[in-house]
Amino acid sequence: MGQCCGGSLSLLLEKFGPTEETTLKVIAAAADVDTKLVHPIVDSISLRVAKSVEQSNRSLVILPVDRRQVPLFIYGAGHVGRAVVLRVYGLGFEVLLVDVAASRFPTNDGNTGSHVVAKRPEIIAGRAPAGSVHLVMTHDHALDETICHTILARGAFGFLGLIGSATKKARFVRRLRQAGITPQMLERLVCPIGIAEINGKSPSMVAISVAAQLAMWQLATGNCWSETHDPMGLSGVKDG
Repeated sequence: MGQCCGGSLSLLLEKFGPTEETTLKVIAAAADVDTKLVHPIVDSISLRVAKSVEQSNRSLVILPVDRRQVPLFIYGAGHVGRAVVLRVYGLGFEVLLVDVAASRFPTNDGNTGSHVVAKRPEIIAGRAPAGSVHLVMTHDHALDETICHTILARGAFGFLGLIGSATKKARFVRRLRQAGITPQMLERLVCPIGIAEINGKSPSMVAISVAAQLAMWQLATGNCWSETHDPMGLSGVKDG
């Protein structure tokens, strides 16, 4: 292999021929087929596929080659939002940059995220898949508050970060509490965002700090994602 790290390498060779046609059809019809290959059955989709196929004295294996990506919604395509898109690349998120006008999006982000134009971004927030990560950093504090209210009222998010100072958070918490958001939900609102060890104010420094915070969140939560959820879940959304 030309590597100096030592250890051993095991190869699993999978044969696909006429006799595997039935198995392949079942796998193709199952959820998440684009992220699975053939390994020892344990549970979930592997078990469902195994139960649906006649195995005749052989084992079926399903090997995950890529974990399901957790959606990361970034509201606001300003300098910080654009920088975050670039810095979280490689962390395993499905990045969606949301803004009110197409003209606000960058033209050189290297296809590291999807652009979502929404005159009312809170509609997107309200239809985001459960467990999604949300970073709120639009050009308008009132819009920030509306988006945060939608996410907190629904309560089905993995992480909610709001750009701003402790003063901004205190003001938002007071107004959101008056709007009916519970104290338990308000405790989950992260503001300021980023880690204390990286406290620079430039867009790049903020983005690096936020990326580090999200990486820590991934490690703490296991970055779990249910196979039963639609990865986008935004079909049928009408914004206007």
